[in-house]
Amino acid sequence: MKKSNEAVKASEKKSEAKPEIEKLVRELEKQHDKEVKKLKEYQTTQTVLAADPEFKMAFVQHIVDVFSALGAETRRNADYWWGTNAHPWTGAKLAELLIKKRVPFSDDALTEMFEKLLGMALLTTTVVPCLEELIVEAEKRAGERDLSSRLRKVLERVAGAIAGKNLSPKAAQIWKKTEHAPVALDRKLVARIEGMLTGPLRLD
Repeated sequence: MKKSNEAVKASEKKSEAKPEIEKLVRELEKQHDKEVKKLKEYQTTQTVLAADPEFKMAFVQHIVDVFSALGAETRRNADYWWGTNAHPWTGAKLAELLIKKRVPFSDDALTEMFEKLLGMALLTTTVVPCLEELIVEAEKRAGERDLSSRLRKVLERVAGAIAGKNLSPKAAQIWKKTEHAPVALDRKLVARIEGMLTGPLRLD
């Protein structure tokens, strides 16, 4: 599928911002390690919140990229990748805050983040940052307008992955090994996605 001019520009902005975002994420984790505060009290948080919308979107996308890679079903420790404090968990909390503040993602950008999360063996709110917030954002826009056909399709796959349906052989193996089962919040989100998908379809 050919990317729109908007998608191309967003991708370019993300690439340009990546070095600065990686630096800010490292600084935020150091600040948190030095002193535990409320998220909004960190200087790095204030820097990101004061940035332009494109930078905020790139920050969220970077965090999704990082955790999608960490939990990818192809990784050796895909069944327990979260068992360390070395990952940018504080950066993930900031990304979740930005999503709640409704940074202006296009449907395509939202779809692409879901597609990356679908590469994880265990798609669950228990350990996957931003998952709940992205689903809630999709639900909000479903209440405002028709969702694109591409976003609807990926949401259907997300609901299946959370519920353990139509898993890849590797993901199914990890589910069995870990005796994983969707938690209550996971089940609620699956129901919310199903509710979104009963709405009208936008053909684009």
